[in-house]
Amino acid sequence: MIVWQEVVPVVGNIIFAAALIPSILSKHKPHRWTCAMTAGVLSVYVFTFWDMSLWYWSLATLATTTAWFVLLFQKRK
Repeated sequence: MIVWQEVVPVVGNIIFAAALIPSILSKHKPHRWTCAMTAGVLSVYVFTFWDMSLWYWSLATLATTTAWFVLLFQKRK
């Protein structure tokens, strides 16, 4: 059963992932260190949520994590 306490962060993570799309498409990127640190911490969150059986939360956080990894590995000017 999905409870509202899981729905709120899931929706929030989807919004965070969507908010990164303009940066992914732009020629201006956040600093690599910012991308690496954020993606790294979010990766730990994904594992932690998965281990706690918070499947939807884990998958939504994985979407945000993936967006940060895309930004990390995109070519800079």
